[in-house]
Amino acid sequence: RQAKELVDSGALGRVILIKSTGRGPGGPGAWMYDLDKSNGIVAEVNSHDIDSLHWFTGSLISRVYAEAHNFKTPEAQQEFPDFYDNLVVNLRFADHTLGLIDGTCPATYGYDARVEILCEGGVVFVGAAAEHGFGWIDAQGRTHGQAVKSWRGLFRDAYNVEMQHFVESIRQQRSPQVTGEHGLQAVRVVEAINRSIRSQQPIDLNQEVVA
Repeated sequence: RQAKELVDSGALGRVILIKSTGRGPGGPGAWMYDLDKSNGIVAEVNSHDIDSLHWFTGSLISRVYAEAHNFKTPEAQQEFPDFYDNLVVNLRFADHTLGLIDGTCPATYGYDARVEILCEGGVVFVGAAAEHGFGWIDAQGRTHGQAVKSWRGLFRDAYNVEMQHFVESIRQQRSPQVTGEHGLQAVRVVEAINRSIRSQQPIDLNQEVVA
């Protein structure tokens, strides 16, 4: 919320480039191998990156170009040759902002969710791979720290606020900040990314800026 307020204030100028990393430590489960049924890790893991990038920019993704590969899941390769466990996606938004998503599942070192927002007059960083943002460097120049192991702890406070907001929206009979339409937008982008991976071509979504 602090990052969103800073970006929306205009203090750093307009957003030029936004990058989001979403890497999960667990899985992938076998249920995910058939992309026609699961939409792959871009749906399971990186749909959250899509949501946050739409929110930070206030604009919808209009074009995607994705590359992906199966590096870590050999058991899926024979029956599901198009399954991937790592991907990178180049994005263009309706307002011409550029973007990038990278995803991995599994990321053996821990749970990693970060965003970088490059603006005309500065840059904003959100999130860190290190637990509580803590790390240290010894006399030999070696860095030490503890990686985040689960999204459950990392986002615990956010989940509580999210649920409180939803309950209050029902009680007050008003629309929540996040609606089904936002979810539909993310699914459209997920499907476009998978089409791009299979076709090895950019995919245009022809969407407009969020009102």
